[in-house]
Order: sequence, then C-alpha cells, then structure tokens
Amino acid sequence: MLAWLGFGMLLVGQAGVLASQPASIDAVAADAHPGAWSDADIRASRVQTPLATGLAAGPVWQADPAKLFLVVEADGAHLSLLDGDRFEVVHRFASRAATLGKPSFTADGRFAYVGSRDGWIGQYDLRSLTPVAQVRAGRSLRHLALSADGRYLIAATSGPDHLVLLDADLQLVKHMVAASLDGKRTSPVSAICDAAQRKSFVVAFRDMPELWEISYNPQAEPIFDGLVHDYKMGEAIAKPGFLNARRTPLEAPLQSLALTPGHRNLLGAQRPKEGASAKSTTVQVINLDVRRKIAELTVAGVPELGAAVPFRHADRTVLASPRRDAAGIDVLDLDRWQSIQTIATPGPVRSLSSRERARHVWAVATKAPGPQGVLMRIDQHTLAPAASLLPSTQSPAQVALTHDGRYALVSAADGGGALLVLDTETLREFKRLPMQNPVGSYHASDEITRCQRAPD
Repeated sequence: MLAWLGFGMLLVGQAGVLASQPASIDAVAADAHPGAWSDADIRASRVQTPLATGLAAGPVWQADPAKLFLVVEADGAHLSLLDGDRFEVVHRFASRAATLGKPSFTADGRFAYVGSRDGWIGQYDLRSLTPVAQVRAGRSLRHLALSADGRYLIAATSGPDHLVLLDADLQLVKHMVAASLDGKRTSPVSAICDAAQRKSFVVAFRDMPELWEISYNPQAEPIFDGLVHDYKMGEAIAKPGFLNARRTPLEAPLQSLALTPGHRNLLGAQRPKEGASAKSTTVQVINLDVRRKIAELTVAGVPELGAAVPFRHADRTVLASPRRDAAGIDVLDLDRWQSIQTIATPGPVRSLSSRERARHVWAVATKAPGPQGVLMRIDQHTLAPAASLLPSTQSPAQVALTHDGRYALVSAADGGGALLVLDTETLREFKRLPMQNPVGSYHASDEITRCQRAPD
C-alpha cells in the first residue's frame, strides 16, 4: 500500500509559488475582518500538489472501480478507499478535520471532492491515489454539491452568506450573494442538491421564502425576474439562464428538501416557528417546471427530507423520511401526495439507506436514554421492521449497502472505531475493519439523490 499523501506537504500555488501549509491561509482569514472573504481570497487560497501533473490514466490498484467506497474517519482526519468486493482498504488519504457531509464523486468515480466546515474543499484522484488540489471557498462551509457532468461545484458559505461556483479544477467561476431580488434580505442556505436530470442545482434558504434553480446547461432558457406580461415580446430584460438563479417564490422558507424520481417535483419541509412545538410540519410539493406549489401534505414532527430514501411499495413510489428530533419514519406516497404510514423506531433515526436491488431499508436509530444505536432492517413490502440488532460494544452511526444489497457496511464509533461488514440476510458479522471513528461510508455510484440539509 502506498503511503498516504496529504496537503500538509509543500504545495504549489496557482502562480507556481511554493506555499507552506494551508494554515497560512487560515492566518490571513483570522486577521481579516469577520465575514470578509473575497474572490481574490478564494483564488489566492487555491493550492495543488506537485503530483497533480501527469496523473495515471488508469487505476494503480486492483479492484472494481464501480464497487469502491470512501470511508470518512473523524478521528485522525482520514479518508479510506475501500474495495467493496474484498472489503480491504486500498489506500488512506489524509484529510482536513470536520468533514462536511458526504463526499461528491464524478460520474466515472475517478475524482472525489470533500468539504470541511472551515471552508476548505479538497479534490482527490482515486485512480492515482493522489490529492490534487484544494481551495478555501469561504470562512465557513455549509454545504457542497457537484454537478452530474462533473464540471461544476457549488458551495454554500456563511459569514458572509454566499454561493460559490467552482470548476472541476477548483478554480473560481463566480459567486452569488444569497439575497432577495431587491437585495434587502440575505439568508444562510438551508439545503442544496444536484438535480441531475434537469442539469441544475436547487437551493433553499433558511430565512428567505424562495427556491433557486441554477442551471449548468449552457443552453438553458433566459431568466426573466419579476412579473412579465409576455417575455416573448421583450417586455423585461433577461439574463442568461446558464449559471444564474431562476427564482421560485414560496409561501414559507424551506428547511430540508427531497427530489422525487425524475427530478420534476421537489418536496420541501417548512421551518418550524421559533419556540413552537413541532407537533406537525407542512411539506410543500413544488413543481420545478411550472415553478409553483402543486400540493402539500402534513406530517407529524419535523421531517428530515435530506435523509429520505425512495423505493417502490404496492406498485407506487414512496419516500421514507425520518423525523429530525423524534422517533419514527414517515412513509409518503409520491403519487397521491399523502402520508400513508409511520414506522415506529426506538428513538430518532440517524440515517436511512437502501439500493435499487435491495429488499430492505436500513435505519440507524438512537435508543434512549443514552447514545446507543440500534440497527433496523425494514421490509419494503410490509413497511414493518423485519429485524433489529443492538450491538453490544459498538454504537452505529451510518449504514451503506453494497451494489447488490448483499452486505451492509456499518460505521461504528465505540471501542476505538470499526467498520462492520454484515450479511444483510443472516445479520451475521462477515468482517470487521479497525477505523478511527468512522462516521460514514459512501459508494462512488450512489443511486439516491440526496438534498442534504446544511448544519445549524
């Protein structure tokens, strides 16, 4: 196994000048006025490794590229590339601490982009096992998404509230202030997702009742902001539809999002009012073609739509959505726009996972009163828990399934940390790999589009 290579070594800056550790950029930011992080700062922060030139055309390892996982280890700040056939670590990358959300992968599985809460975004070549480049998009990063064509990344930053667009080489393309059309209100981003079939990013905001769709299709139709009697008659000044925000007004700000299969419709959970007991939440159904609400449904508690998974049940498409701070999984009918069942859980659900070829949905629920985690295997046909497993020494945090659904990879933190490989039918432990507090394992070809909610 090759020794891991991190960004702690000497790095080559954009202008070819040798730079020291990225801590120098941190020092610049710390000395600046709080919230100040300009385009010039972004460009100056970009660094790349000397090994980024002349990357190998093919993998330098023996494994099936379609079956790779990237495991995020919180302690020690590592990313472990895992062979999904033999369940062996191919390579370990050094990464920055406080990794944000799941890594983003290009469609061919070659490159992975990883963000951290302090604003840094790193690019890794999984074929050459080489860190390529990194850039600091802002002082604090809330969310990161990669376009389906692998050409653009969108980063939501706070302090200030901006959306930063980067190209695949982490070069700055543009940034947009997360502000209302009149510029009088700004807001942190609450969720971002890539609507691959629409060739666009969809963005929701914590404090603004707007939904933005930012197309990365160069042939996108022009955008007419405001009221227009007849845009064909040129009664308003248009701006290009490519890489600009197409706004949809909403009744209320949305806290979390979920795209329906086909990416024509979007479900958005409204943010509960401050101090209100969230006994129920209104979920808006927004049609992205006509840019308006077409339905709504009420669910108990606060749904975490960013963790939801779709599947087929009783000849219809449903969405299983965990509740944010309470026990239970709500099953929503995406054909009739209604809640059809609540699956009981012993506590709040940390994660849900499934795959197209799997027969079950896997959940990790917290068992009160402590942090002990319970693994639940839910039958997609009956919507009933088919089995539950309470590990005696490990506290599971997340579950990922292999491409065929045969094995479940369970990230467990207790006892020094380990990645448990379980047979999904017998629930027996097949293998255990020591890890440093793994918080998630992510498949390079995930079938489920998730609109992950930004951290509070």
